[in-house]
Amino acid sequence: MATLILAAAVVALVAVVRGPDRVARLLGSVVLTGGIGYVLMPNGSPFSDTPLGAANFMLNLRYVLPVLALAAALTAVVPRMADARYALGVVGVFATSGSEGQLLV
Repeated sequence: MATLILAAAVVALVAVVRGPDRVARLLGSVVLTGGIGYVLMPNGSPFSDTPLGAANFMLNLRYVLPVLALAAALTAVVPRMADARYALGVVGVFATSGSEGQLLV
């Protein structure tokens, strides 16, 4: 999950810095703000050493899923996505970022 959130942050940063228009830059900043808000909220990303930490983490994933979906949609505005090799690499990162290396598809 951490790799997926990191990939979303990278895509959002690229959209903010090198986005083709204002809308792409705005959506990139929305992804960054939502991701930071999820990590900083008290119940957003709790430690798993508490008895209910894992259950609480799974219940609170609903708050970060729209952010991750928007980041996946923003991959289209990354400047090098016209190159097929680069596009396959980005899609591969999103597809293999499941827990314990399992595919998300």
